[in-house]
This record gives sequence, C-alpha cells and structure tokens, in this order.
Amino acid sequence: MSNAILDIAKTSYRLSRTILRSGVDMLYPKTCSLCAVEIEGIEASHHSLICSDCRLRLLAHEERDLCKRCGIPVGPHLDVSRGCAYCRNDRFSFTRAVSLGVYRGLLKSVCQRSKKNYGEPFSSSLAQLLYEVRREFFKVERFDIVVPVPHRWSERFGRRHIPAETIARTLASCLNVSVGISILSKVRKTPAQSTLPPSKRRRNLSKAFQTSKPKKVRGKSILLVDDVLTTGATAHETAKTLLAAKASRVEVAVLARGIGTIGQA
Repeated sequence: MSNAILDIAKTSYRLSRTILRSGVDMLYPKTCSLCAVEIEGIEASHHSLICSDCRLRLLAHEERDLCKRCGIPVGPHLDVSRGCAYCRNDRFSFTRAVSLGVYRGLLKSVCQRSKKNYGEPFSSSLAQLLYEVRREFFKVERFDIVVPVPHRWSERFGRRHIPAETIARTLASCLNVSVGISILSKVRKTPAQSTLPPSKRRRNLSKAFQTSKPKKVRGKSILLVDDVLTTGATAHETAKTLLAAKASRVEVAVLARGIGTIGQA
C-alpha cells in the first residue's frame, strides 16, 4: 500500500510541475539566451534556452573524431585510445574529458560572456547543450555526483555567478544525481593559469586543492566539471585530490576544449 501511495504522490508532483511550468511559459515566453529571439513551438518545450539557429552556429564546426582521453579533435582513422599528439606524454588523474567543441569562434565568445556576473543563463544553456550533444558519453558512464572545479574564497568576492558551479548544477539535474559544490576547495592562492606557459601550470597548482568532505567522495564515480580545459593541469590536480580521497573514478566535462595556450585551465 505504501508503494502505491508513493507512486500516486510522485505522479501528482510531476503533473503539478508540468502545469506550473506551462503557466510560467505562457506568462513569460522563453527566449534564446544568446540572441534573445523568442523560442516557440517544439523548441519551447525543450529545456535548453538556445534557439535552433544559434545551436547550428555553435555546432557548425563540431568535430566527430575526438581523442578518447583529452577530448581534443583529431584526424579520422587514428588510434587515440591511449591519447593523441597533444596528451600522449601527459599523465592525467582523470580518465577522460569531453566538451562541446574547440574554444574558438562563437563558442569562445559565449564562454567569455558566461564568466560575467550576468552569465548564468549562458553557462546553463551551454551545459544543457553539452548534455544533449554528448549524450552517448553521459549515457554509457555512470556518475554518482557532479563536482565543480573550485575557486578560492578570495576569488569569489563581487561575483554573483561561478560558471563551473552553474554547469555542475545543470548537468547534475540532467543526470538526476547530486551536486557537490563544497566537496572541493582551493586552499592556496595561485596566479591565473592563463598567465602561465603550459610548462608551469601543473607546478602552479600543486597542493592547491583539498577535499573538505572525504566521506562523500569515497567509492564514488565523479564527474568533474569546468568551463574550459586547455592543458588539463587544473583538471588533473583536482582529480588527483578526489582520487586521494578514495573516489573510484573521475571523468571531466567542460564546455570548450582549448588548444595551445588559450583558455584558463
């Protein structure tokens, strides 16, 4: 009997949410977070706040052949199961990284806008699009918790929005798993990664992170998220911290994959 009551309660809750969402959409029609055009019809029923035109522009140069280790675009018919020319000689603590695409053009522009105080809709919409485009990755891999790359407390002053945290909340909602905003913390002030050459980025972040809630990490499969990944130094160091706290596995999802010295991570 208790299970039947629970099923009825869940159905009622879903119905109430659908009715409420429909009412809100009627009063406040959805608009594209990139071009502000009103989203109508089938598009309006979609969770993403990116219209079809902007979606096509964002994915115009989407690469199908990606390194299975670092997520960078590679040529067709190459064996990249153990890495590509960019990452083969690097040691990463995370297993794999995925992204929407290369940090250039419109994607780069939107990522930069997402860093502003008004940038939450951009981060959320791109994260939703990432989930849709890389659905196969998210479907095959099983995650227990989504964890954002943390900022040091002093870096948060005057900021109403942290992209990595918005991305984490959005992906956690898509995956129907918990989000661990405070699981990782940055305990040492460091120069911005974007100001350093790749050769110095790992040293810059050595012992910069710690796990404040190790019990929530132990034995868990973790999706680590950030906005941009370039050399992988930040993702490597944060993943290493999570693995030291006995996480079973760490994989990375970012909005964009930087090449060379662009980006911040």
